[in-house]
Amino acid sequence: MTEPSLEKLLNAGDLITPSALAKGLRVSQGAVYAWVDRGLIPHIRLEKCIRFDPAEIREWLERKRKAARKAPGGGAA
Repeated sequence: MTEPSLEKLLNAGDLITPSALAKGLRVSQGAVYAWVDRGLIPHIRLEKCIRFDPAEIREWLERKRKAARKAPGGGAA
């Protein structure tokens, strides 16, 4: 069974697990947890569980894209 793409995860409307987000972003699950621990990514803590709101992740990614474009060598405007 194939994992849903990042776009499908963000459009599904369901809360996203760290594992699914890591696969969608093509990063390690450890990286996702490190971002959570450092407060770098918006998340929801449900007791011991971490989940991500698709709308918040979409906004977070857009802010990251804009910041990358503004940075020196950040690509085309």
